[in-house]
Amino acid sequence: MKSNPLFMDSTKVRHDSVTTQVEVEDLLLHPGEKAFFHVVTEANKKDKIVLESDENGIFKTKAWLSHQENIHFYITVENAATKILYTSKVRKTVASYMIIENWQACFHKQDLGFEKEERARPSGFDFDFDFEFSTQG
Repeated sequence: MKSNPLFMDSTKVRHDSVTTQVEVEDLLLHPGEKAFFHVVTEANKKDKIVLESDENGIFKTKAWLSHQENIHFYITVENAATKILYTSKVRKTVASYMIIENWQACFHKQDLGFEKEERARPSGFDFDFDFEFSTQG
């Protein structure tokens, strides 16, 4: 997701708190599965927030983030035992008022979006991403 460089909210300064609306489209869950939005901030603050489906089948949540702060985020689908069944790529963006993603599962570690040296860390899809924030990439 990219923010519009021509529009900057002049009422907010960098790192003021904003409520970010998160929407994930094209996601289908089976009984017993839940979807989660994971976010890592520049300060390595990690948050995992459940996504709830609305009447149109779009999964939504709200996250409190610091305006214009660099963040990494990804989406997971987990079973009742909190085992990760599917995950999206790790995305990098700037926190603002809205994040809209089309669900696309990753099936190979090299597709997750980690830097080359971080790719060796995950051992499978039953892990919790535990990476430090990097300003690269």
